[in-house]
Amino acid sequence: MWHRSAPEPIQDPKLCANLQSQVISKRVFRVVLASPSDVSAERSAAVSAVEQVNVILRTFNLDAALEIVRWERDAYPGMHSAGPQGLIDEQLCIESSDILIGVFWRRFGTPCRDALSGTEHEVRLAIASWRIRQAPQVMVYFCNAPFQPTSQTEAEQFEKVATFRKGLKAMGDIAIFDYRDVAAFQSQLIQNLLQVVRPIVQSHTRGEGPMSFLSVSAAAKPLCARFEGTTELVGDVFLRCTYRHDSPARAPIYLTIVLSITGPITSPVTGTSLTDAVLFEVGRAGEGAIVRGVRDPECAVFSTLTFHNVRLADIQPNETRVLQVSNVRCDCTAVPKAEHFPVWAYVGMIGASIEGAEQVVATVRNGLAFEVRDARNANQLPEAGLTLSATSPFDLRRIATLRFVEGFPGAFKTRVPTLGHIWDTYEGDMVLTAESAPISVVFQDQDGVAQVPALVDHGTCLQANFFNLPGGMQIFVSTRDLGVSGHANLTQLESLTFPNAPVIIDNVEARELSLKSGNACAIWELGSPLFPPRIGAFLEFAIFAAYTPDGSDGLRFGPTSMVQGVISPTSVTYSASGPMPMFGPQFEKFRKLFALEP
Repeated sequence: MWHRSAPEPIQDPKLCANLQSQVISKRVFRVVLASPSDVSAERSAAVSAVEQVNVILRTFNLDAALEIVRWERDAYPGMHSAGPQGLIDEQLCIESSDILIGVFWRRFGTPCRDALSGTEHEVRLAIASWRIRQAPQVMVYFCNAPFQPTSQTEAEQFEKVATFRKGLKAMGDIAIFDYRDVAAFQSQLIQNLLQVVRPIVQSHTRGEGPMSFLSVSAAAKPLCARFEGTTELVGDVFLRCTYRHDSPARAPIYLTIVLSITGPITSPVTGTSLTDAVLFEVGRAGEGAIVRGVRDPECAVFSTLTFHNVRLADIQPNETRVLQVSNVRCDCTAVPKAEHFPVWAYVGMIGASIEGAEQVVATVRNGLAFEVRDARNANQLPEAGLTLSATSPFDLRRIATLRFVEGFPGAFKTRVPTLGHIWDTYEGDMVLTAESAPISVVFQDQDGVAQVPALVDHGTCLQANFFNLPGGMQIFVSTRDLGVSGHANLTQLESLTFPNAPVIIDNVEARELSLKSGNACAIWELGSPLFPPRIGAFLEFAIFAAYTPDGSDGLRFGPTSMVQGVISPTSVTYSASGPMPMFGPQFEKFRKLFALEP
């Protein structure tokens, strides 16, 4: 079924409630973390999330910081008339904090005087304070990862968590969030903390002069991105800047715009910090109309780009100008491996607030499924692969078919967009038809040589790796896919040579692969798109083999051979000097090809 599934920018009314009425003069936000003992990983992730939010606030030049308070670090032993929980309450000062984060999974915690657990007591204390003074803001997170209790005690604890969640939901005004793993929790928490803090801080930092008359709103159209990609394009971000004044601006307005995304930015770097990401004013040219992004080398976890001296010249009363940020690439192998995981962008402008500053710029999906099918291409090969005799030779024949399946329509892309082949959306997200960015900006370097940052080195490459092939084995692959149109062709690189000329086998042109220590490799590059785009589209390649036993050498590399299908080229880590695009290791794509019996 076709439907829109892309997440919308967070606008949770429970988090936004009462923000307009809060008057906060301080710039240090006190965050209290409350949870039972079974979510220690989430507690560490919450500390990291606060640190990352502080990096973003500093990057946006906002005079604010978050300070997290935890009982295991900030509480100290002592006596109290209300028992241990009373002492913890005094030390945590929940009623005078700004944000309380509650986290639950399997355990509910140890009972105290007025609640079934200390964590429940702390959450309810925060809720009571919020109802009186609209602080602290309460955010409660529940892990929905599969869990099967193994004892009566575990079952009782798990039931208490479920009951507490139902009670909070029934209140109707408490922000409740579910998460599957620690990485998803951390990403969600970062989004929520920024949503709470930034509007409050920016409302008190708005300056005077031309910037004070600038009304800015952000929007983005998310792209489908691949989990396997280390250099995946994310959606462009648009800024609508309206000059709310009755007279024209007397001089150009110079802007500093900062973009952060929830994944490492891998737009190639030229020089010390200039990237291929660009910001330009839509429909205008001239000085300052195109600005290259500068990457912050000190911000490793939350990649940040800064665009300096963005120039708005000759802006007229109530005129709207549109700025566009393009060609931003992200390492999607670093985001949580959750289905349809969103990549968020946070955009800020020094001296002005931005409406809708948090935007989803990509939804990450698996880009490839890999199958090994039989020679007739009728069924998948059995889990054990083919069974062959180590002592029985066989002539050259087709032994298998490799099938590379798109994880979503348009996952396999040409190097540049192909005229007439346009694919707009899949489940609400845009899908690019090419690995290169759709908008190219040509620059001239110091030597006068033209540079096209948006142009990549190749289209999508599909790679088959063969492992543990026995001595005496010859492996051949078809030089192109088996489809009528012929979308992909075998590549010949310096590191990938073929020992013999092409041959025709069963009316299919094939080439023999070079073997080294029982291993071989074949790479096909996509030259034309799979059109029309459809769910489950695939490319198939024929595998041929011949075997001549060579005595004791026959089982030199073991009895079981494997084949792996990946998107290539692969690299353990992203390299700014490597080819574009690049992909991370895909270890789960292994399949057994055949087993040799003595």
